[in-house]
Amino acid sequence: MEVALAKIRPQTSSSLAHQAAPANLLAAIETTLNSQKSDGSPTAYFAALLTTLESSCKDEEILLKEGDLLPAELYLLCLIAPFVPVPVVRTHLSHVLDLTAPLFPLLTQHNAPALRSQLGLYNAIFKAVDHSQLNIQGIRQCFASILDLCLDLRPKVRKRAQDVVKDVLASPPTPLAIHPYASRVSDWIFQHLSEASTGSMFKKERGTADKAIHILALLRPVIIHLPPSNLPQIASLLLSLPRLGDSYVAQSSYSILAELFSLAEEATSDIKPKNILDSVLSTPPSKSDQVLAPAWSQVLGEALAATYSKTNPTTDEELLKVHLSKAHAALTPCLESSHAPTRKAAAQSYRALCACISSSLVLSAVQEVERDKPQNIVLKLITFLTHSLAAIGFIQVNAIPDLLEIAAALFQALGNFKVVTDHLDGTAAEILLLPFLRHVSALRVQKTFAHKETADQFLGVAMKVVGPEVIFRDDVLPLNLIPNQSYLPYKHFVAYFVPLSEQLFELQQTAELNGREGEAKIWVVLLAQIWNGMGGYVRSHPGDISAALTTEFAQLLSNLLYSQVELRPAILKALRLLVEGVLSNIASNTFFCYCFQKPIGPVLESQSESWLAVFFNLYGNLNAHNEASTRTLVGEVIIVWASICSEDQIAKAFSNVLGLFKGSIGKQNIGVSMDLFLHLLPYLTTGQVKEIFSLTLSEEILNSADGAVVKRAYRLLGKIVEIRGNEIKVEAVGVLERLNAIGDEGTGKGNAGAKKDRLHLLCLLVSLLPSDAMHMIPSLVPEAVLGTKEPSEKARTEAFELIVAMGKRMEAGGVVKMALLESDDAEMADAVEAPANAQEFLTMIAGGLAGGSPHMISASITAISRVVFEFKDTMSHDLHGQILSTILVFLTSSANREIIKSTLGYIKLAIHTLPLPVLHLHLQAVVQGLLKWSGDRKNHFKMKVRHIFERLLRRFSWGDVHTCLDNSDGEGAKVLFAIKKRKDRVKRKKAARANHEEEEKDTRREDVLYGSESELDDSEDELDDTVTKQKPKAMAREGGARLRIDDDDPMDLLGSAGVTHGRQRKKKAGQDAGKFRTDDEGRIVIEVANDLDNFTQDTPMEDAYKESLVSVDGFTRGPNGRVKFNKDTKKRRREATEEDLVDMDASELSPKRAKKKEGKSQGLGSEFKAKRAGGDTKKGGIDPYAYVSLGQAAKRGSKGIAGKKK
Repeated sequence: MEVALAKIRPQTSSSLAHQAAPANLLAAIETTLNSQKSDGSPTAYFAALLTTLESSCKDEEILLKEGDLLPAELYLLCLIAPFVPVPVVRTHLSHVLDLTAPLFPLLTQHNAPALRSQLGLYNAIFKAVDHSQLNIQGIRQCFASILDLCLDLRPKVRKRAQDVVKDVLASPPTPLAIHPYASRVSDWIFQHLSEASTGSMFKKERGTADKAIHILALLRPVIIHLPPSNLPQIASLLLSLPRLGDSYVAQSSYSILAELFSLAEEATSDIKPKNILDSVLSTPPSKSDQVLAPAWSQVLGEALAATYSKTNPTTDEELLKVHLSKAHAALTPCLESSHAPTRKAAAQSYRALCACISSSLVLSAVQEVERDKPQNIVLKLITFLTHSLAAIGFIQVNAIPDLLEIAAALFQALGNFKVVTDHLDGTAAEILLLPFLRHVSALRVQKTFAHKETADQFLGVAMKVVGPEVIFRDDVLPLNLIPNQSYLPYKHFVAYFVPLSEQLFELQQTAELNGREGEAKIWVVLLAQIWNGMGGYVRSHPGDISAALTTEFAQLLSNLLYSQVELRPAILKALRLLVEGVLSNIASNTFFCYCFQKPIGPVLESQSESWLAVFFNLYGNLNAHNEASTRTLVGEVIIVWASICSEDQIAKAFSNVLGLFKGSIGKQNIGVSMDLFLHLLPYLTTGQVKEIFSLTLSEEILNSADGAVVKRAYRLLGKIVEIRGNEIKVEAVGVLERLNAIGDEGTGKGNAGAKKDRLHLLCLLVSLLPSDAMHMIPSLVPEAVLGTKEPSEKARTEAFELIVAMGKRMEAGGVVKMALLESDDAEMADAVEAPANAQEFLTMIAGGLAGGSPHMISASITAISRVVFEFKDTMSHDLHGQILSTILVFLTSSANREIIKSTLGYIKLAIHTLPLPVLHLHLQAVVQGLLKWSGDRKNHFKMKVRHIFERLLRRFSWGDVHTCLDNSDGEGAKVLFAIKKRKDRVKRKKAARANHEEEEKDTRREDVLYGSESELDDSEDELDDTVTKQKPKAMAREGGARLRIDDDDPMDLLGSAGVTHGRQRKKKAGQDAGKFRTDDEGRIVIEVANDLDNFTQDTPMEDAYKESLVSVDGFTRGPNGRVKFNKDTKKRRREATEEDLVDMDASELSPKRAKKKEGKSQGLGSEFKAKRAGGDTKKGGIDPYAYVSLGQAAKRGSKGIAGKKK
């Protein structure tokens, strides 16, 4: 309740009347309760609101507009009522009815939000009343009014009324199982559904269809709470609704019928699913109906499953054949639909159809399997699936995965029937479906088959049903590697795949010796695939272990673990699944639960000790860094295998690990034994755990120079305290004193890698402290506070958890004995004790604000922020104010970046968390302190401050924040105005985006209803005759052609005349005619020069083509036909200038210059020589070289390194 009220209180200054009115009313009520020194309980709020409502109802005119008092009272009553104690509601029921029941007609007509509030109030009332009060006339009338509102035209009102009915029926008064009003609701639904289902009025009157939709929306959630005796008549009405022609009503009816079948069997015992099945089969929809077809397919499958369930002993076999044949014929078109949900629903119904197959149908199918045209439904299904996999229609609509799912369901259904005759012995799936299995396997290897993954899933189902020994037969899916034999499931792997892996290993070795690395990799992949399959064998057949896990096979596995690194993950996974499968069988078999050891079997019991030794050795040989994932797998296997070991075997394993631990103290391999202790910890005895705890807590371990050892030690201690702490009765005080002493003397406390685990251990120990040992907490505060600044995120998280744990332990109560604290302060020494609470803990942390380093001050502010956030509800307003005023001092006086960053974080938290009265007292100091750092870009404080101001403006109005500025602070005013502008801009963009989306929705709806063609109304949409004139300069700046608007008809921009309407200067008719001469008859003569005469043999046509490609004015076309003009580069301009100079007549040049030009030979790279510079500019100066291509240098016959010439 307090959370909901906290959201209302800040709305007192809201500009929206419907938000401000409840907030002001709540403030007035709380002021009254505070003056009366009330406890502020839900009962007090409820009584005050009833008194206020009573005075409002006595007025001559009841006001129901936004901002009036009555809607605000109902809103708060709706909010408070769920938290009011049930006896209080029952006592004041008559008073509440007298005040609120007469408001239903008035609220229904005038105020929908207030009506929703009243519905929420009655939702809480109906849940609180007892059985006898439900028969009161007033409350029965109110429930009738709520039922009528379930058909209200307003969606929110209708939804709230339906929720009330659903919640009322879902919570019947004790000890009733069905609510007394359930029968009344059922009759009401039946009556209105009957009215809606009479005739084809859906086509003429849309209101009737809407009414049926509203009733079905109510029926869907409440049908599980209706009396079972009333369900048959409702089901019959639901079957009649699809015939009325409305697709949505039909879809809803079928969906509700499907949910009706999913109810408990005792709830639907009165319903006759056979009649529903006949009705559904008689009205199949079109496969193109994307709304109705999925729902129809779903209800058909549910009806089949309900009619021919396995628990029904009286199944009519002839009727079953007829229904299955009709269902198959009706579902086939839906399976060919291009609509994916329709296909999925049809496939689901086919799965239900497969589950209905009886033993007589299976036996008949086995007898008819040799016929050309079988009549059995099972054989028809198999034939249909076989032909459909290659049918174009199913391939085009991507229905192959659905067909394979149906085939998998048929495989599972037929796998449950054992057929034994004179010539046959096996499951029906093996006898009937192996040809289909071969067909799928042939399709799977085709390159054009696009559903290999689904085919693999189907083959996996088939393998689970008939076993791998059948799948890998020579006539089904032969491996063609070694001769096939008949084995038990898991023994099949040992006898077939293990020799195969040995042969493949020999082939791999041979290929590596002969240098065929590619072939060797192929054998490696095949070996990995074989051993990855071992886990599947173990998971599917855990009962076959004793016959297959022989001593020889166990030795082979252990050798592979040691020698074959690539196979370790697969073998370890299989060994883990081996034990987990056995344990799952034990858990599912209650007969063996009394004795844990017997069902495991002699094989695992005898081998468990040896396997633990193998795992221990393997774990020790693995590298902790390079093989971490494999180490994790080995640890998981150790935990699983240790769970099946006896106490003697665990004791032997513990003694071995303990000896390794004691012998490795001071060595690098001590970490292995500590990890093994972690894995064995759940299965050790109390004495063994105590011994490990005392050894790990020693100074030799915790002060080790190896950081990894210290990290493992703290982790092991934490796990012991967390898992077995209550058993070994850890003395938290002694352990903490020991840890503090070791940390102060050695290096363990300062080990960066062990910080996370040490803080986690301290967090666990703090929760175990007794009430008279609170003096230990102050010694932990500095370490926890400094831990919030650790580089590791996990360490920081544990530090915050430690701070919260200490705060909660202090809040739980106790005594802090000041005399036991280590302090040089005489007053602290003289103090006797102090009560332990959150305020005292906060005082301890606040001591760090007086620290000598900015790092400590910043960490203390961060820790205070976490404590305030966690215990904000239990702290007084005075304490909040003291903390805020203290931290604001650092904001205005400190210049350290680390301190300011933490301070800004606390202020952000305070604005979000602290009560408004506390914030309002310090608002001016907060605003002025933040503005001091609003221009700091170097430390990235500008964005932080802006974000904080945005949050501040959510809790305070703009005027409150702006009044906190000094009159002389112009820069601060600019900052605030900029933030306000930005906020307003975001609001405008959001509103514009919402309006745009709404317009798009309207446009799409109009396009659907009225078409997408443009229909212009000349009488209403004509453009204005006056056109704004622009200055010539402005027109020149804008550039481009403008469409000229005139009084003509609307211009067709797609027509050829559209290009002539560009905005340009109008020319007078005939003004260009004077430029042409006329003949004797007055006709214009236009002389066209023949450009071909200008071309001579000296200017060939191919030069013109080359010019268009390489010149400045040339262009090229891209792959898509787009024109790309050549860039106007300096090189092209220089080449064009040189060509012009070459083409000039020699007589135009001076004789001396012409002679010089003729006698001078052009050197290599001369075209790149700078005309007025000394060379290319380089980092070290000027480079007097020109760089040309190697091809050009080769043509000149140069020797040596081509491309450089001085």
